[in-house]
Amino acid sequence: MVVEFDATPAELAVLEEGLRSLDMASDLEAAVRREGVTTIDRYGGARPHPGIDLALKCRTQWARTVAQLGVRMVEPSPVRVLAQDEASAITTAIKR
Repeated sequence: MVVEFDATPAELAVLEEGLRSLDMASDLEAAVRREGVTTIDRYGGARPHPGIDLALKCRTQWARTVAQLGVRMVEPSPVRVLAQDEASAITTAIKR
């Protein structure tokens, strides 16, 4: 949720780079999930997947971007699970 954010062109450029870092971290984390947390080196030994370290660096860059811009992260509201009868009532109302 964005309440208000007036940014200069320089701040927008910083935000854009930070968002690229966040996207790259997500891509790297997906690769680690897909390929596993370890890889085999040329000698047959297990090593940590290189994406782990790179994703951490990208997340760190995102955190620095947020701090540099003075953005205050707000905790998302907890999701309330609807009871079956509540969900049915909403579904019925939407269909009308």
